[in-house]
Amino acid sequence: MTKAELIDWSANVLEPALRDTLAPFPPTNEGEHCRWCPARSKCPAKIARVESFAGVTPKQIDEATEEELNAMMNVADDAAHTIEAIKERVTNALQAGRELHDWTLVPKRATRKWQSDELMAGLLSAHKGAVKTVPITPAQLEKKYPNLYQEFADKVTAESSGLTLGRKPAPNLTSL
Repeated sequence: MTKAELIDWSANVLEPALRDTLAPFPPTNEGEHCRWCPARSKCPAKIARVESFAGVTPKQIDEATEEELNAMMNVADDAAHTIEAIKERVTNALQAGRELHDWTLVPKRATRKWQSDELMAGLLSAHKGAVKTVPITPAQLEKKYPNLYQEFADKVTAESSGLTLGRKPAPNLTSL
């Protein structure tokens, strides 16, 4: 790129884009890049799409009523399930040999493991700290040895790893 081309690009592309970002209602340009955008939940174009599906029109997500938030969340939850079903069908089609222009099957993230844990335990046993003995998990014990699990069930703790968004249970209408 020449100096003149760089100056032209700065004047005709960069500077207008910078001005647009400072505008009260900057233009949006949806595309593949949106998947990484931290402002996705506040983007007018994305919210407009959800609003059209949910049948609500809050000015901004922060100003939405509880009813509007519930409606949007119901649409989002339904869309997530639909998307997962679509992904499963497309995966099955690709596994069956179908070809798609934009999508293919790619390997998942590889995790390293020993070819033989027993062999490596023997080879590494002379090195202090290189081998550890850990009991199987409660779930593995319950599956493999259900009676033995019952003996030690009082030694099991279950701790939540945090909070996630979930539906409230339906009210129990029989107790009303």
